[in-house]
Order: sequence, then C-alpha cells, then structure tokens
Amino acid sequence: MKKVFSILIICFVFFFALMNSQLIPFNIIALSPPDMTPVNFTALVTASKLNLRQGPSTDSPVISLINQGDTVHIYGKISEWFLVYLPDKNIVGMVYGGYIEKLVTSDESKKEEAPQAPPTIT
Repeated sequence: MKKVFSILIICFVFFFALMNSQLIPFNIIALSPPDMTPVNFTALVTASKLNLRQGPSTDSPVISLINQGDTVHIYGKISEWFLVYLPDKNIVGMVYGGYIEKLVTSDESKKEEAPQAPPTIT
C-alpha cells in the first residue's frame, strides 16, 4: 500500500509540474521512492494494447491504453514496471516492461561500437 501511495504522489507531482511548465523541471531521483530506479529512455510498445496502470501491479487500476507501435518516454523503474508519461493525454502511470522495447538512438549505437585501435607509427 505504501508503494502505491508513493507512486500516486509521484504521479500527481509529475502531472502538476508538467501542467505548469510543459517541461520536466525537476529531478526524478529527489521525488522517487527508495525502490524506484531513475531511468531515461524512449521505448516502443510491442503489445497490441498496453494497460497504463496507477501503480506497479496488475492489481492497480487501468487509467489508459497505449496502442502497439506507440513510443513512450520512460522515467523510472520499479522491478519490472516502468514509469511512463503520455504527453498527449497528460497522464502518468506504470507499464509492465515485458511489453515495451527500448529504442536505441544513433548516439547510443555509436557508443556501443568498439573503438578502433589508433594507427601505429613506424
């Protein structure tokens, strides 16, 4: 119950901050419960319909649906659940991680490539 309450508090703070500034002006680490890991990436929804829930559990009420192929921005992680913000609906909620796939940006793919050895001077 404490975990769900913490998530709801985060969601409300997140919502009101976005309503006032249309940006994310605060650090998610400062507002997250101790078991939430801050993350920052964009993901693709792989399920035909993905439930956006009020908390990190299938027992939490569904507050919206996300369609397959939609991209969402992920801000935090609790176990296998991710904190998502839907800007078109102004909704914050949690989705199960098994139904999303992290999108790799061109900057990240460049970092993953092995660096080449410098040429030797003879």
